[in-house]
Amino acid sequence: FYLQKGSFPNHSITDLKIIYTQEEKDQVREQVVADNRCPEILLKNVQVVCGLRGKSPSDDDSEYLSDESFRLSGSKIGAIRMRMYAQQKVEAQKQLEDPNCDKVVLRLDIECRLANREMEKQ
Repeated sequence: FYLQKGSFPNHSITDLKIIYTQEEKDQVREQVVADNRCPEILLKNVQVVCGLRGKSPSDDDSEYLSDESFRLSGSKIGAIRMRMYAQQKVEAQKQLEDPNCDKVVLRLDIECRLANREMEKQ
């Protein structure tokens, strides 16, 4: 499954932030160094904060994934898909049991399609 607006029944995701730490930057660097024409980058175990009910997760000093995050690869992010496995769904449901819950924090694997890369023709 992929995380999307309707992933949490009865709760709409109104804001989404993907934490972008040195660990994620290192993952990007490794994949770009291995293949500088790679059309997609996979980030593993990234912290994602989903704001619910119109609330934006409170800003801290974290850096978030954005269009400019992959400057190193000479590309921008064209599309992002966040993989959500059964374990993460259970974790989300646990957090949503709190009636005052206004955000869900999960660790997900994220596929980032790069905007100006052609997919290899098979």
